[in-house]
Amino acid sequence: MILEQAIRKISFRSGSARIYLESIKLATLGLTPGSAFKTQVNAVKRSIMLIPSQIGNVVTVRHRRGRTIPVIDKTGADIRSALKGCTSIKVTFFKG
Repeated sequence: MILEQAIRKISFRSGSARIYLESIKLATLGLTPGSAFKTQVNAVKRSIMLIPSQIGNVVTVRHRRGRTIPVIDKTGADIRSALKGCTSIKVTFFKG
């Protein structure tokens, strides 16, 4: 079941493609600051899954206008290979 879906531009840091998601909606979907997730990448299908986990990458936080906003900022060779040649990504959150 799809909970949320959006199209986002691909961000770049030091010339490398990355996934950068900053939204209060992340918290409503269970990705709160300090929670961990692991990354599953399939470069052939151009698919990147962020899966809640006990260990792994951590959702960080940004404070803006008195609000706490969860941030996911993920880069790496596996991410670059999956995003190679792309200008945008479809972000889909599934239940379960």
